[in-house]
Amino acid sequence: MPNATTLSRVVTMPALVKTVMSEKDFLALGETKHHEYYDGMCVVNPPNRSHALAEGSLYEAIRPHVPPGHHLLIEWGWRTGTSWFEPDLMIAAADGPEDMAVDPPLLIVEILSRSNRLDDLVTKRQKYAEGGLPWYWIVDIDASTLTVLELVDGVFIERQRLTGPGVTVGPVRVKTDPTALT
Repeated sequence: MPNATTLSRVVTMPALVKTVMSEKDFLALGETKHHEYYDGMCVVNPPNRSHALAEGSLYEAIRPHVPPGHHLLIEWGWRTGTSWFEPDLMIAAADGPEDMAVDPPLLIVEILSRSNRLDDLVTKRQKYAEGGLPWYWIVDIDASTLTVLELVDGVFIERQRLTGPGVTVGPVRVKTDPTALT
C-alpha cells in the first residue's frame, strides 16, 4: 500500500485524485474501481452521469459493428510499457489475456471528463500512440463532438470530426450523433 510520503503528494480536483506512487504500490491496490497508472501516478476518476450515459449510448451503437474475433469492452484494461489504462470503451482481440490486454486494442474510445480533459487529449494520446494503438476516438460531450484519430507513422492524425449525426470512419463504421449521446 502507499506509504505516508506517497499520500502526502496527492493531487485532487473534483472527482479526480492523482497519487504519486511506484508501480509496485499501484499493483498492490488490486481491483480498485476506475483507476489507471501512468507518469508515476495512480489516477482515480469515477464518471459522472452524463459520462456514463454517453458510454452506454456508444456501447450500443458500436456493439453490432465489432469485427469477428474481437470484443467490445467497457472500462477494461490495457497495459502498454509501464502505463496501465482503463479506457471507457475498447475493441480488443477475443483471444487475449483474461485480466488485461497487452497487445494494442483495435480501438479505444475515451469520453472527456471535465476534471482531466488534458489527460485524454495529451497524455493518453501520446502514450496510446507510443503503444501502437491504431484508432482512437475522443468524445467531448460538452462540445458535442466525436473525433476519430488514426495512427500514422507513430502519430495520431485526425480523420474525422462529427458535430452532428453521421457515420464514423475506421476501424468500424458506426452511425451516431454526438449531440444526442446523453
